[in-house]
Amino acid sequence: VIAFIKNFVETRVPEATIEIKENNVYVTKGVADYYPCIVAHTDTVHDIYDDFGVYERDCTLFAFSTDTETQVGIGGDDKVGVWIGLEMLLEKDVVKCAFFHSEEIGCVGSSQADMSFFKDVGYAFQSDRRGHMDFVRSIYGVALFSEEFSKKISSTLNEYCYHETDGALTDVYQLKCMGLDVCVANMSSGYYAPHTDKEVVDIIDAMK
Repeated sequence: VIAFIKNFVETRVPEATIEIKENNVYVTKGVADYYPCIVAHTDTVHDIYDDFGVYERDCTLFAFSTDTETQVGIGGDDKVGVWIGLEMLLEKDVVKCAFFHSEEIGCVGSSQADMSFFKDVGYAFQSDRRGHMDFVRSIYGVALFSEEFSKKISSTLNEYCYHETDGALTDVYQLKCMGLDVCVANMSSGYYAPHTDKEVVDIIDAMK
């Protein structure tokens, strides 16, 4: 996935700068006083299959291994987040993306983050949560964003039927604990049954 991101940026977003430090990938596009930032992680909990195939049925993506002749986890956690980051690099004139390794074993990559990368970040969003309607405001009692920020984004959340809720461990929480002093959030990505062989991605929910 790291190699894929590097090749994607170099070929599709050549104006962006990319740096890889300790298997974390940092991408900057455009020039600004403050950047929106997208965060994702590059690892998965699933086994790697040489004969892994992804298929679509009724706007749902699922994976199948012809070797085991069974459905296997598709890795939407967090390949959907990676996809969102790459889409923002294509669509936005100004954006930063941070792709961290080894989130699934305790936010190892983000605990080694180059915090100087975030010195000019205005806010950071991650899409690393199952379902289609959660906008995570706190993790383990740590507030991810302020009440003022909540009020400013409320109309957008309502438009897309997202609701503020509490969540579990992910990279933006780790960054917040390491002193990132801006509003951050994690949001539903459109994947379901993560960490199981039945994991799927709903395309419509991911697009939302």
